[in-house]
Amino acid sequence: MNLAAPARGLFPSLLDELQRIARSPYQLIVVLLLPCIMLIMVSHLLSAGVVQHTPIAIVDADHSSLSRRIISNIKANPKIQLAAMPEDMQQALALVRQNKIYAIVEIPSQASSATVYPDLRSIVIHYNAQLRTIGSQASSALSQAIEVALKQEGRVRRGMGGLENIELSLPQVQVTTVGNAQQSFERFLTPLVLPAILNLLLSCAIVATIARHLKAPARPNLLSLIGQLLPYVLIFTAWHLVFWLWMVAGRGWPINGSAGLLVLGIIWLCMATAAIGAALVAITRDIHSAFSLSTIYASGAVTYSDGTLPVLNASGWAQFWANIQPYTHYYRLQIEQVSLASDAAVSGLHLVVLSLYIVGGLLIAKSLAKANKKELKLSPMPDLAFSGGREAFFSTLSSVVKTKPIFSTIALAVVLYSFYYPAAYKSQVSIKLPIAVVDLDDSSLSRSLIRNLQATRSINITERPASPQQALTLLRNRQVDGVIILDHNFMRKALHGHGGLGIYLTAAYLVRAAEVGNAVSSSLEAAMATPSTRLERTQFSRPEVNIEQWPMFDTTEGYGSFVVPAIATLIVQQTLLFGSAMLIGFRREHQIRGLQLSEFLGTWLALSLIGCFTSLLMFGYTFWLQDYPRGGNLSTLLAFIPPFTAATAALGMLLGSVIDRMSRVMQIYAGISILLFLVTGASFPQYMIPDWIIWSLMPFPSTTMVVGFTQINSAGASLSEMAPAFNTLLALVLILGSLAAWRFTWLKRHAQYS
Repeated sequence: MNLAAPARGLFPSLLDELQRIARSPYQLIVVLLLPCIMLIMVSHLLSAGVVQHTPIAIVDADHSSLSRRIISNIKANPKIQLAAMPEDMQQALALVRQNKIYAIVEIPSQASSATVYPDLRSIVIHYNAQLRTIGSQASSALSQAIEVALKQEGRVRRGMGGLENIELSLPQVQVTTVGNAQQSFERFLTPLVLPAILNLLLSCAIVATIARHLKAPARPNLLSLIGQLLPYVLIFTAWHLVFWLWMVAGRGWPINGSAGLLVLGIIWLCMATAAIGAALVAITRDIHSAFSLSTIYASGAVTYSDGTLPVLNASGWAQFWANIQPYTHYYRLQIEQVSLASDAAVSGLHLVVLSLYIVGGLLIAKSLAKANKKELKLSPMPDLAFSGGREAFFSTLSSVVKTKPIFSTIALAVVLYSFYYPAAYKSQVSIKLPIAVVDLDDSSLSRSLIRNLQATRSINITERPASPQQALTLLRNRQVDGVIILDHNFMRKALHGHGGLGIYLTAAYLVRAAEVGNAVSSSLEAAMATPSTRLERTQFSRPEVNIEQWPMFDTTEGYGSFVVPAIATLIVQQTLLFGSAMLIGFRREHQIRGLQLSEFLGTWLALSLIGCFTSLLMFGYTFWLQDYPRGGNLSTLLAFIPPFTAATAALGMLLGSVIDRMSRVMQIYAGISILLFLVTGASFPQYMIPDWIIWSLMPFPSTTMVVGFTQINSAGASLSEMAPAFNTLLALVLILGSLAAWRFTWLKRHAQYS
């Protein structure tokens, strides 16, 4: 390391840092290669946009004209695909556990007769709520297809009795997502996660470059510090602009508001991230601690950004952490200008907050760097002398325990993340979202509907503007999360089988749209059933056969119960992956590069054993503590954990063998975690993701096992039902283990020859 005094002044420091970047292959990877890879992969990963052709099954015990209509309507719906028609529910549930289907339609015997005799059994839609995004969309599409079939069948049967002319329609609920009418996941998720990934990479690059001053004889002044940060700010600002150029020109997604304000927000975000990264190094005075804090801070940006589950009614901790994240304020500005075209004054407030982060971060970095000149106290050195497999095994355990950065990553981080991520989703559902209602009818029906809406869990009517224009202005400026408009003659049209009501929601909050839509539909049906309304109308056409939607495996339909168990698998993998790589990097710092085969096996076994313990902690105690779906099939879980951790440890050792020191692990590999989660199929189905992305990330066990462990823990999948995933894990253990063994024994032979 070059410990010469830093360049003084803004421009000399900037030029000096550009030269350092050009000379450092690791920084070039972080600032050029990884952003390019992330941009290509994430933009293509979600390019399908809308989930379609979701495989479902039908269990038909009726075999009637009604069931044939249902099957025909399902086949005609592009959102769902009839994949199987098992004989009974047991066979259908086995297909769900195998992840071959996401929903089941159970048609009971004599269901068609219930269109005339409504006391018979309901048609039931069972959907996999543990994979909420896919399961709920399949359930909605199935409900629509079945409702149409019931109306068709009921119309035919009542027509035979001369009753065809008394049927009226329940008013329709039309949900419009402003700025994303297609409800595209590309429009929703890509702008949420890709800037966060770039933000994390920038943070890693800043920590790596500022940390070199910890051992330098002189510290930079404020101008030289700014000059050192500027190249990274400029480079990552350019990557953000490339991304938005791709979204607008390449994919056709417009920026509805001010592009200038969006660019300012990007620049301010990058400057705030750089300043905070520099401050973390100055505060901790340790590169490993700074990397850990930076990764925790930046990797949680999406979780706490308010972009998925709202933090409005979350715990005080979640609200506090969300609001001290620079990314939260940037993302709000991004929503306001990309989707809503908010007023400039509204978005300008976020720039003010980001400016405070910039100034505060720089002042902290400068003041602490100037005041702290003592050398760091090094942790006690573990004994790295070993020979043979047994000694390598115990030396590995000793190194993990005695080396603070490794122990913090591989063990303590699992405990920390067991509380960190669940805290964001403690409320589980969207509660009392602020909604504006425009009642232009002021009838008994509209008043009853408004009372019912206020009584729901999801909606809080906070505004009653006089006109739709005023209401939409409130939505545009993010003063409300949605707008409900009841137009003139709403009641008269409803009682004559016409009309409906419109709901307008922000495009950035797709997770909330379904909950608000369901709340309005149920409130409207209840309002139509009130005595004052019933006396003034004839029968509306709610099908006599009830359609029931039953969530499977996550019966509370909590967002935390859906997303955290998926993240948990990634937490176990990434902590073990990073810890294994850090151990190898630590040994390489002390000139231990190659291993004999027995030494490799001892090291691999020790790391795998640690991974088994952290897996049991996460899937056992943490799931029990947080009350997440668990204990589905304990024997299958115990069979999967050893190959999962063995494959992860082998991959971590391989990744560690290509770096020169321990700190490079976080610098290089921390930015890939969000991408690894996206490709698992938990939030967006794998069958909609391009095959080349799936295959390129197959060496990471999470690609197979995030959904795999979810099916085991919540659905109770057996070993035979999970055989394809188990075989994939065994193949990874064999391939990655063989590659790692060859790599380390080759390095040993090469070192001896040299």
